[in-house]
Amino acid sequence: MNDEQFQSAAGEPGNKAAGQNGGTTALRIFDQANGMNDFPVLKAFQEYIEAEQARARKRTLGLSIFFIVLLVVVVVTFSVIIAAVINNFAGILWVQNALGGIRVCVCVFILNSVVKLFRSAVKDKATLAIFLALFALAVFFNFSPIYSVVAAGALGLLFTKMGEKLKNTARA
Repeated sequence: MNDEQFQSAAGEPGNKAAGQNGGTTALRIFDQANGMNDFPVLKAFQEYIEAEQARARKRTLGLSIFFIVLLVVVVVTFSVIIAAVINNFAGILWVQNALGGIRVCVCVFILNSVVKLFRSAVKDKATLAIFLALFALAVFFNFSPIYSVVAAGALGLLFTKMGEKLKNTARA
């Protein structure tokens, strides 16, 4: 084996064989162009490694698909069981009363969150005006939440720019 083949086999710069095949092999020990027949054992070993890598990729893909299907089956089964249990107990009076109490509790949690959000979001007269306008549109005119977000953003920018202009004219 001459020096050029040794450098190529060692992975030195100019190695045409290392990383061939789109980067699927970790290391190429022989140079396919020049020394394919020089090391038949190494060639066979490289082919064996590539075949094992392909088998490992197939096993990994198969196991991934298996676990995804298993997860879906477990979630669906659990959901069906829960729905059946709720359906069986929905007619019992004390279960209906308990669920009614839970609904009231959830409403209180939501109202508490709204109050905290209101206190942190409404800081001045401009944000209070935006809140009241969008609240009135949502309650009385069934205004879309998407349009509310866009309108709030536009009004916020408008009020911010107007406030900056008022501050600049007051300073001048």
